[in-house]
Amino acid sequence: MVGSILSVHIINAEELNPGRRGEANAIVRVEIEKQRQQTLMVTSNNPVWNEILTFDITKGVEDLKLTVEDRYSNKVIGTKAISLKILSEDPK
Repeated sequence: MVGSILSVHIINAEELNPGRRGEANAIVRVEIEKQRQQTLMVTSNNPVWNEILTFDITKGVEDLKLTVEDRYSNKVIGTKAISLKILSEDPK
């Protein structure tokens, strides 16, 4: 995994709940190894991004962190951390 390129395909989300507002102004922030990228904003409670974000992996030990936010209110709608250990060449 060290020295690799990781491509993350952000496809869609379903039934987002932005709170009192009618529709979410949704973005997805993706972070790993001090690199951060985000999708374009989509105004929908069922947004479709279909974007690929690419990261250079130097250590291969950090989790991939995803955050779905409402862009205008900065409200966090959901988060997920994904371990990349399953992709490691080291079977430990």
